[in-house]
Amino acid sequence: MKFNEIKEMTLTQIWDKMKKPFNFAWRTGVIVIAVGMAYGLICELGEWVWDLFDDDSYDIEYLSDNVKARYYTDGTCRLYECYGDKKLSKKLKFVDSCPMTDDTLTSYQSLDGKWGFLSTLSGKIVIPAAYEKVWDFNEGLAAVADETNKVGYIDITGTLVIPMQDVDHQSGYYSFENGISIMEAPVTGLKGAINKEGKWVIPMKYKNVFYPDDCGFMKVYDGYHWGLYDSNGNEVFPIIYDDIYYDKGLEGVFTLKERVKQLVNLSGEIIEPFIVDSTCPLRYIVEYHPDSESEYATHPYLVNYCVDIYHGVLDTRTGKIVIPAIYDRIEMASKDMITASLGIENGESVVFEVKTGKKSYNTL
Repeated sequence: MKFNEIKEMTLTQIWDKMKKPFNFAWRTGVIVIAVGMAYGLICELGEWVWDLFDDDSYDIEYLSDNVKARYYTDGTCRLYECYGDKKLSKKLKFVDSCPMTDDTLTSYQSLDGKWGFLSTLSGKIVIPAAYEKVWDFNEGLAAVADETNKVGYIDITGTLVIPMQDVDHQSGYYSFENGISIMEAPVTGLKGAINKEGKWVIPMKYKNVFYPDDCGFMKVYDGYHWGLYDSNGNEVFPIIYDDIYYDKGLEGVFTLKERVKQLVNLSGEIIEPFIVDSTCPLRYIVEYHPDSESEYATHPYLVNYCVDIYHGVLDTRTGKIVIPAIYDRIEMASKDMITASLGIENGESVVFEVKTGKKSYNTL
């Protein structure tokens, strides 16, 4: 029986003709019709709810409500209408059915290995396959790599709007977010930022550059410290901080330097001079019981405070720092002694007197 003949038959005719259609889904109101290696779904009313695959196809992925891609055993695919069996494309090597953005253009690879873009709504090829590599469209632009492995940006018409740049075409992910694309240098991996006009707003010389936030601020890292720039490449805060970020809700910038966290305005004026991320009580053993739970007491005014990942001791009566937050771990050894650890790798613990906050001795 020919493939096209089955498509024209009613459910009754199929049942009478085939005698034993492959049936495993009566409970959901559909049956599976198998013809050789081809199969499809038909409902009890005799209407096709999932077209028969071609004899050598094995999978279907949906690009939209209008377009689907059938994948074949020979490693190729073809686009079809979702309802019906109309072919929308010639055979292709690959179609990206899950682009990382919501753009209606998605990438495809032709049989010769080149890349281009097609419409997920119509299945039509919009930008012919002429590139060695492409990235997803976002904010109206997509990065493409040519035969020299340089990377530029095209618009939805395929026009090259940002000239080809000598960047790392293998490890970098190139996409515009809030008007900026982060670019990565070959060999060194150093990063910079380019805007939609093709202007370098951050030179490609930093260890890391973050995409701008909703307010247009970018974090820049030189391998040792962080700074803050705007999306035009202007320095807002110099690269001298252990961490820095803008808080839209508070309309201020959190800075962390030498384990001191502050909230400042965009002019650098201090709003909150001392900020802790969290605090917890300091407890010590009053009476030790080896066979049952020991008795603990909580110190009445000293607390363990945390800034970033580091710990210190704060006097809640005065708000003064007793022990700065430079340690990995803080514990009370007794009512009169506090131990501060610099970590397992360092292996050093410091013992402080509770009353004075002075170091008593170090242990290695």
